[in-house]
Amino acid sequence: MAVVMTSCGVGSREARPGPIVATIVRDESADWKVSYPHFSARSQDDVALLEPSLAKMNTDIEKRVKLFTSAAVESMACVEAGGVCDTSVLGPNARWTLDYSVRSLRYRDIAVVLIRGYEDTLGNHPMNTSFSAAFDMRSGRAIVLGDVIDSHDLGALAPVAVKAVVDAIGMSYTDSEWLNEGVRDIENYSTWWPDDDGLHVIFAAYGVAAWAAGTPEIVLPWSAFDAKDAAVLRG
Repeated sequence: MAVVMTSCGVGSREARPGPIVATIVRDESADWKVSYPHFSARSQDDVALLEPSLAKMNTDIEKRVKLFTSAAVESMACVEAGGVCDTSVLGPNARWTLDYSVRSLRYRDIAVVLIRGYEDTLGNHPMNTSFSAAFDMRSGRAIVLGDVIDSHDLGALAPVAVKAVVDAIGMSYTDSEWLNEGVRDIENYSTWWPDDDGLHVIFAAYGVAAWAAGTPEIVLPWSAFDAKDAAVLRG
């Protein structure tokens, strides 16, 4: 199997490669070719900030491509064997679209790489995806939200988070149990960054609401945080 990689550089502010359409193609040599974006820092000044997160993203994209191409190969083998097969990844309409944007943000002494994307594999639902990586620029150490906010503190934040989610998306795509459990699970806070207004959070898909709600974005004001937690997250 051959994988064709397309390179895109990332500047210190923002890089948007535009829609990346990867078409599954079976050529005469029976190889499957897929193009996908690969990001790297453009200048030496960007390397320390961007490379750790970019490496994670590149690995994630590569895994997604391999999963998709593996499904295509399995479907083709099934078709050739005359079986009852899932052919959704085959044929002229079998297209896999990625659209990623990368931003590097700095607030006081906190540096954040924010990655947001859109993915459509012609499955049941297209998906919006995102994640972030934050660093204390004074020490160079990564800041893991779960290491700063424990379950007790997250419980105290929960009512504020619930109100913010309801204000953002209403209750049409969630219910009280789903929402209250979701805001208490630190894994759903996969994307975050600080600024003067508070901690911006993009919840993971299905974390606090149904797919139709997307990935809800809220702001938790600093006044809602424990003082020690806020000091770490504000840099």
